[in-house]
Amino acid sequence: MLRIVQLLQSLLLILITIVAQGIQFMRLAFSSRAALSAEVLFLHKQLVFYQEHRIPPGKLTTEAARFFFAVVVPILQLERGIEDCQTRDPHRLAWQGI
Repeated sequence: MLRIVQLLQSLLLILITIVAQGIQFMRLAFSSRAALSAEVLFLHKQLVFYQEHRIPPGKLTTEAARFFFAVVVPILQLERGIEDCQTRDPHRLAWQGI
């Protein structure tokens, strides 16, 4: 019985996270190009800071994060790889200044 309760709790947390990330995705989808560019610039600077100071990435502690990186990311990488092969340009974003 306890195992079922834990599974239901995990499922509920995954669903809540998916809904929250879906809302965030929709917000970003309708954001202005300038706002997205500013966010990308900030994240790039943050990544450089972490790399310069050799800060290791944090562990994935949530079930939703594990699910995302185990299932969704490989699908997106496969899709991106197909697009790159179709355009014959492995650095297709570089010429756009991204």
